[in-house]
Amino acid sequence: MALVTALQKEPTVIVMARGRAISSAVDVVEVCKRNFVIDMCIDDILIGTERMGTGD
Repeated sequence: MALVTALQKEPTVIVMARGRAISSAVDVVEVCKRNFVIDMCIDDILIGTERMGTGD
C-alpha cells in the first residue's frame, strides 16, 4: 500500500532493496502493477553490488 500511496503523490517512485529483500521489492512492484496501477510503467531495473571495507 505504501507504493500505491507514493504513486498517488509523485509521478515517479524509486524502489530500493538490499540482500534478500530484493525479491520482496520486486514482488511488491509486480503486485502493485497487476492489481492497483494498471498503467504503471517500469522505466529501469538496476542491480548492483556494494563492496564492504576490511574494517581498518
